[in-house]
Amino acid sequence: MSLLRIFLGALAVLACAEASRPEPKAEAAPGNKAFYIFGYGSLLHEGSRIRTNCDITLPEFEIQTIIGNSFLKFNGEDANAMAKRVAACDNADIRPVRVTGIRRAWNAPGVRAKALQGGSFSTSAFSRKPTFLGATVAGNEFIATGVVYKVTEEQYNKQVKREQMAGYDVKNLDTSKISFLDGKSAPSNAQIIFFASNPSTLAIATPEFPIVQSYVDIWLAGALQLQRKFKLEGEEYRKLTGHYSFVNDTASNTYDWSEFWINDRVYPFRPFIAVPDAASIDDALLNNVKPYILQAISFP
Repeated sequence: MSLLRIFLGALAVLACAEASRPEPKAEAAPGNKAFYIFGYGSLLHEGSRIRTNCDITLPEFEIQTIIGNSFLKFNGEDANAMAKRVAACDNADIRPVRVTGIRRAWNAPGVRAKALQGGSFSTSAFSRKPTFLGATVAGNEFIATGVVYKVTEEQYNKQVKREQMAGYDVKNLDTSKISFLDGKSAPSNAQIIFFASNPSTLAIATPEFPIVQSYVDIWLAGALQLQRKFKLEGEEYRKLTGHYSFVNDTASNTYDWSEFWINDRVYPFRPFIAVPDAASIDDALLNNVKPYILQAISFP
């Protein structure tokens, strides 16, 4: 038998073997999972979620102003066009929750992205950073209110990248720890994550990294949005949680408030012009933050 015939015969055997081999099954694509994020800080606010997921660079309160007024424009895009874009990318299945075993606190000093990439400083006179809300896994005596909302895989990856650049760690959340305040059960096939404070960067507010009122306003205005939408106040809510309302529950279950706090509202003497819920936010703070801390709040 010639070498050529032997070679061709071997090829035929290999081809038959390859044809008879079952095709490997593709692994389940990540997109088959339902991706959810637990937000406990600024992500309570609808405008913050839209800003994060829809690539809109407007401040949170202004997003709602633009969308609500068809004659306004931003970067050449009118309100109707922006509203359509938001409708296509906004989050679905938004659920108010209380999570056991999470301690929310003012313990996440802001950092510049350059600092994470080897820059020589984390802040400057031209780019100040405050202390943000962070969260850590803790004992069951701690409760964190917040919102669980569904995202696409693309939104999930984008937000994970953003929060990791800001110094947060991605943690999975066990649904057995979550109480859904809308009365429904946990979503099926859900992967729920939250962005936890990195233990190596935990730090309370300081004069260099203070709490700022503009961030407090976005966070508690978001709590008020959820409270109104899902009717989370009154005696029924008190029986369930021990707090009269969701916003009070939120402010009360937050730790490490600090006298290093700057009132950077645009109109501090008439705050309702820029922050419609300023009075309700102030009431929640008065009811849940120690007076000596509030008395120490300063202006820029």
